Amino acid sequence: MGFFKNIYISLEKKIFNSITKKLIGNFGFLIFLHFIYVVSFYIFSSKLRSILKSVNINDDILKSIFSYLDNVFVLYVIVISIGVLSVFLMIYFMRHLIVRPVKLLVQSFDTVSHGEGDLSEDLPCVSYDEFRTLSESYNRFIKSIRICYQVSEKMESLSPLKVLRCLKISKIQSKAPMSRVIWQN
Repeated sequence: MGFFKNIYISLEKKIFNSITKKLIGNFGFLIFLHFIYVVSFYIFSSKLRSILKSVNINDDILKSIFSYLDNVFVLYVIVISIGVLSVFLMIYFMRHLIVRPVKLLVQSFDTVSHGEGDLSEDLPCVSYDEFRTLSESYNRFIKSIRICYQVSEKMESLSPLKVLRCLKISKIQSKAPMSRVIWQN
């Protein structure tokens, strides 16, 4: 099992190293299967034509059978083409649904981590799925950081005696959050 896992990891690192490439790879495999179906049908149809030509069949019946095979092949190609077009639309749509929220989150983390981040900005909630939950969770996290930052700024502005008084009050009112105790005093 380790052999297959190593192949998978190698392929993921070298080829499928983005969500877009994974989508294209997975849907591309489905397109490839449809291509095999079309080629198989064409080969089958060609062999059937040669067999029917070798058998003594009325020319009108033979033309009717060949016409039917041609129509089925054309219909099959049309259906496969619609399927391929649908796959490209699904790749675009899935990429929009998945990659866009991830890029927004990464951009926000990068901005904050490089010291340029404005902690007053929330991450936009662009969808109604797990990415929204992730954005909301990130926004709650940033809100907690903002409160901690405000508390530390408030603590710096207080005299040491007021800080000790706030800490004593905080011990007495242990159910109240520290930020509420400091802001009230």
